[in-house]
Amino acid sequence: MPVSLALERECGFGISGPMQRCAKECRKTAAFSSLTQNIKSEIWDGIMRIKGHMCAQRTKTIMASCMAIAAATFSQAARAQETDTATAAVNAGQTDGTEIIVTAQKRAQSIQEVPVAITALGADDLEARGIRNLADLARQVPSVNFGEVAGTSQISARGIGLALLTGAGESSVAFHVDGMYISRPSAAGLFQTDVSRIEFLRGPQGTLYGRNATGGVVNIITPEPTDQFKAGFRVGIGNYDLRETSIYVSGPISDDVRFRLSGDGLDRDGYVLNSFDGERIDDARRWGMRAALDADVGNVTAKLKFFYRRNRFKGPSYDPIDANFPFPPGTFDLDPYRIVANSPYGARQRAVGGTLRLEARVSDAITLVSQSNYMDYKFNIDVYDGDGTAVDLFNVTRIDASKSFSQEFNIIGESSRADWVIGAYYLRDRIRQDNLTATPGFAALGILETNSFSNMRVNSYSVFADLTYKVTGAFSLFGGARGLMEHQDIKQTAFLVTPVGNAFLCTPTTPGGFTKQDRSAVTGRFGARYEFSDNANIYGQYSRGYKSGGFAPSQCGNPFKPETINAFEVGSKNRLADGAIDLNLSAFYYDFKNLQFEQIIFTSLFTSNAPKSELYGIDAELLVHPARDFTLNVSGSLLHARFKRLSDTDPLDPGAGLQDLAGVPLMRAPDWTLNAGAQYDLRGGFGTFTIRGDLYATDKFSFRQFNDPGAIQPSYVTFGASLTYRTPDERWALRAWVKNANDRAVLQGVVANPGQGHLGTYAAPRTYGLELSADF
Repeated sequence: MPVSLALERECGFGISGPMQRCAKECRKTAAFSSLTQNIKSEIWDGIMRIKGHMCAQRTKTIMASCMAIAAATFSQAARAQETDTATAAVNAGQTDGTEIIVTAQKRAQSIQEVPVAITALGADDLEARGIRNLADLARQVPSVNFGEVAGTSQISARGIGLALLTGAGESSVAFHVDGMYISRPSAAGLFQTDVSRIEFLRGPQGTLYGRNATGGVVNIITPEPTDQFKAGFRVGIGNYDLRETSIYVSGPISDDVRFRLSGDGLDRDGYVLNSFDGERIDDARRWGMRAALDADVGNVTAKLKFFYRRNRFKGPSYDPIDANFPFPPGTFDLDPYRIVANSPYGARQRAVGGTLRLEARVSDAITLVSQSNYMDYKFNIDVYDGDGTAVDLFNVTRIDASKSFSQEFNIIGESSRADWVIGAYYLRDRIRQDNLTATPGFAALGILETNSFSNMRVNSYSVFADLTYKVTGAFSLFGGARGLMEHQDIKQTAFLVTPVGNAFLCTPTTPGGFTKQDRSAVTGRFGARYEFSDNANIYGQYSRGYKSGGFAPSQCGNPFKPETINAFEVGSKNRLADGAIDLNLSAFYYDFKNLQFEQIIFTSLFTSNAPKSELYGIDAELLVHPARDFTLNVSGSLLHARFKRLSDTDPLDPGAGLQDLAGVPLMRAPDWTLNAGAQYDLRGGFGTFTIRGDLYATDKFSFRQFNDPGAIQPSYVTFGASLTYRTPDERWALRAWVKNANDRAVLQGVVANPGQGHLGTYAAPRTYGLELSADF
């Protein structure tokens, strides 16, 4: 029985204000000791404020009723599914040994109870480790690799990632922000500001997350509005003329309505100098805002979030990387951060949208959830130098735009022995991709431009169910399935501009100009979990993942197949030495079919599938608290990721003919990775100094299926460090930081242009800065 009803029966009147918040605490708080203290204080305050009712003499009766109800519902509250409860728990961070709560399975759980390889980082950890973008995140998660090509984020987990250079398809690691799926890979890098938690799930997640989660899922959760007034800001400066700022304010509008507003901006010069005109390339002019409003109406909670993001930069830049690059000296530069390009650069990104989440707790055991999402996204590359040289060969203009809407319904249930969810999902995406290439270098061949315009429609429908059943107190079975149907079609217009007019290759009314695909698939999982104790468990599971097919936007009639994966995984999660040590291990085997990849032929991109690949490996994460103020974190991976069946012809070496590539490593799949960090807090009456150092190391990896030497990033190590001072009241903080302290030039993407060779784009060089922040 809700506390509000018990109090109403005891005193004969309804409650509001502080006493209503007491009722919410009884329903939502998992920590019983904290809950009882809240109940005592809130009930007493509420009673003293009531006018016209002589109920004070019955206080003890009311207290006893509330305590009895809280005790009876404690086991249910411990598994309550409110996202804000999970957020509050995880925001304490991992560095103090507290239990980490995640919502990876659409309900709040301890990370140690989730039978999935998962890394969760709360707001404190994100700040301490300096995680401000996807590249930073990848260096903190085992078996994860990040790169960027043509402004498109390419993130892989356990060797499964995006091998499409220009966003022809969608990522194999599904990217979600506050429950909204981000379909365009080039948009993923816009959302790493004002974040309260990031969850990175490794391995296929087809049951609960559906399409395009063959490699894993990244969940970004932004802060919830608070029921007390809070505000804060952060300002920073750094090399490359970095200037950044962020601000937020949050609090109650009434007893049942709360709000949060935040904004941020970043301005930075480019890492790359174009010695042709003196411009700095790969800069950033980024800003955005978020607004959130939460409202409680009876047993329904409504959560409305809105975002607006913009970015302007000069890029992307490509730099020749072959020592024997076949162009005249002086027309190119092999320095990683210098180019000689005769074309100007300019690009713009904009994303606007929001989410509406409705949660109705119809009983202590059943919660209904509706999640509605919309995003309008546009990425304009106004122009960039496609050959990266002073030779006037070809320049590229590209537009990638999407308007997407999705709707999900969940029925979430819980009992003493079972947790389950039933759901339905719909996605509608309208995608526009234009590719315009000016080709003065091919004028002698009678080709002045190659242009393509495409409009694609995606409609995806799915239903799913997932169940965890406790057979005994220690042994559980879990499983689920998802049925998916989707329709895709594309209308294309492609033509060559010649001195005598346009030569059309296809239009929507000619062969190759209109293509469609209707597909269905079933994904799912089945596994078991056994608890040796509250602090040690093992699990094993089989899961199946599916990534949608699609169409090459710059080629007429070039559809590609979906990817599928059959995955087997065993793992162990352990909290040892009274919580001082967390050790999580997982081993996996993947049977992977139809990896999607692209090749440049002439100035166009062709998309293909690799029929069969095999992957297996081990992930490990270790978190140690040898002392109250000292933390060590170490994680790493061993990976074997190889093509089992693939034959292909290299456009850079057509004379070699059709090559058998069986046994060649997959792209962005190093055989091993290692990351480690150490953090120490020096406390005193003066405040707290926090010293932190981080290391990231990886084996070599390739960017192309041919494993050619020019497309390999050798093994490397990078270091980062920070020193933070916090005042005794912990309101003010001053932080000095450095990333890539050893200034290692690291390739993050490679394109292979026939007639030229390999061109690369590099991750950031050494960067450093100083930040001042305050919270009130």
